[in-house]
Amino acid sequence: MTDLEHDPDAERVRLTPEEAIKAAFNILVEKKARDVLWLDISSCSDLADAMLIATAGSGRQAQALANELTMSLKRSGVPRLSLSGVESGQWVAADYGDFIVHIMRKDTRSYYDLEALWADAKIVAREAGQTVAEDDEDADFAPLGAFDDLEGGFDDEDGDFEDAENETSPRADDGKREDDGET
Repeated sequence: MTDLEHDPDAERVRLTPEEAIKAAFNILVEKKARDVLWLDISSCSDLADAMLIATAGSGRQAQALANELTMSLKRSGVPRLSLSGVESGQWVAADYGDFIVHIMRKDTRSYYDLEALWADAKIVAREAGQTVAEDDEDADFAPLGAFDDLEGGFDDEDGDFEDAENETSPRADDGKREDDGET
């Protein structure tokens, strides 16, 4: 190779195992997976150091999440060792060596209850993510960004909520969100 040629792999930054797990966690959250859970299983398993469990709203979303993880992590020098369940999208399992990712439909996740099976694992992080619909009664968490439209914020000094100019939130009194045009 001459010095005029460009080697794209030369600039590729290889992530450490910890950075790769953080990247995978963030990808799942950014791509709107729900209830993303990061477990440290290093003390209770020789399989891997960590496990990520996420809920997809549909089989198609599970497939898209698995594809995005594969592509993004591959660009960062983290190869996927194996992948299963993509065809049905009910439960996609991806093995990255140092960590395993489970992307499951809600009913499948409830049925297999991996959190209970890995109860000895340490919870490193958990992110609620998006709900399928605003009126999803089974949702345990508020959607990401649900409070982004509120005026004001938390005061860093005393932790109290400060309302910007004492204006009310754009939410109606009945607690329903104003239509933002998204479905």
